[in-house]
Amino acid sequence: MKLLDYNITTIEHYPDDGNHQQCNVDEPFCIRKGEDGYTYKDKNGISKEYNLRYTKTGKFILSKNWICHLTEGASESLQEIFNIRENRNLDVILKYCTKLYIRSLKLEIERINMELKQFK
Repeated sequence: MKLLDYNITTIEHYPDDGNHQQCNVDEPFCIRKGEDGYTYKDKNGISKEYNLRYTKTGKFILSKNWICHLTEGASESLQEIFNIRENRNLDVILKYCTKLYIRSLKLEIERINMELKQFK
């Protein structure tokens, strides 16, 4: 799938200037770029910043990177293996999400099979 095939729209309540976009994929992923800046903690508890960069003169620098995080509907297995990712290349983010989603589904199948064995 090429970038032209993706369903990309402007984030609601942001200017339609191409800097504030979201890639509309099905749950459980939220992929955006150009959001207001924020600080988050990775899986290891290390604080990281997204879109909080300034020049030496204090002028705000808008990040061109896409960032991916999980929505509230993410399964437990996906939450366990997922790390927030940031990359300028949307293809890299989507490959990461696809790979993890497949891995998560396999973990869910293993969990279900183990539960089924308990009832036999």
